[in-house]
Amino acid sequence: MCIRDRGDLFYAGLAGIEVFSSKGIVGNLQIDANPRDLNSIPGYSGDYRTLDKLLDGTNNTTDDKHMWMIPFNKRKSHWITLTLPRADYISGLRFFNYNKSVEDTSRGVKRVTISVDDKLVTSRRGVIVSRAPGNADSNFGHMVRIPFVRGWGSNEIAAYKKQVDSSLNVLQEYVTPHLPTGFTFTFVLYSTYGDIHYIGLNGLEMYDLLGRPMLQNKSYHISYQLSAVPSSLNEIPEMKNDIRTPDKLTDGFNSTLDDRHMWLAPFRNTKLYAVTNREVAKTPNKISIRFEEQVALSAVKLWNYAKTAGRGVQEVAVFCDCCLIYRVAFLVL
Repeated sequence: MCIRDRGDLFYAGLAGIEVFSSKGIVGNLQIDANPRDLNSIPGYSGDYRTLDKLLDGTNNTTDDKHMWMIPFNKRKSHWITLTLPRADYISGLRFFNYNKSVEDTSRGVKRVTISVDDKLVTSRRGVIVSRAPGNADSNFGHMVRIPFVRGWGSNEIAAYKKQVDSSLNVLQEYVTPHLPTGFTFTFVLYSTYGDIHYIGLNGLEMYDLLGRPMLQNKSYHISYQLSAVPSSLNEIPEMKNDIRTPDKLTDGFNSTLDDRHMWLAPFRNTKLYAVTNREVAKTPNKISIRFEEQVALSAVKLWNYAKTAGRGVQEVAVFCDCCLIYRVAFLVL
């Protein structure tokens, strides 16, 4: 397995690797790498981010004591070899990218080429591995199925096309790329229309580069995981059975007053908690959609919370793989 990093000029790393056979996760693996870890640097020793951490089973974490890191040089080859205890059918590998913090996710692996018994099972360009989120709020493992016969489609190619500056004549503090492409899209919800306790939405939809709905279209070919932080009112002990859970965002019932088809969560009012709880002040409400494959985004549609207008979202920002691509201050009620 040959690796290429995501952006850091000097280091590359991973939080973990899992190998899957027809029976599930394969254990008792032997592992080797070149370079082996940071301790291979002449005159440097004692770094705990060693090769064995890739197989220690603690993958969905921000603790770098369970991560692996190597010195990176774009002109050299970097590889990992995994040896199974016996011959078996391999169905896929799951990669957990380097995830110490949002800033450190640039040290994660961007592309890998995979060979089985010296036979290439991916394209020579490799497979793009999703960037870690910089937190452990949800499972960020990226599954690569073997053999990777699909190759590079329009979504992968879109990320490497010359970008059109879609921010011309728009005064904003960020650049909105044409067809932002990535694995994880995060909606950060900063404020409501007055309610200081709860925040919610009726529905959410995202469209690919051909204008096809990706979330509420059950036949769409790319699967995804949807999560929210806080998840819902079920996190409040007295409201364990509340039905307004994140899955209602994509159930297809958007223009409704029936709260059985809505999502509602405790509102992390970052302004209210700025003095009393600094940790909450740093972590506003978030909704994350993590796709199994890279997708190019052409449009987003949000249906605001309709049962109680004051609980609707007022200010929202959209991030693609940790990069801000859009922010709006007044979401329509």
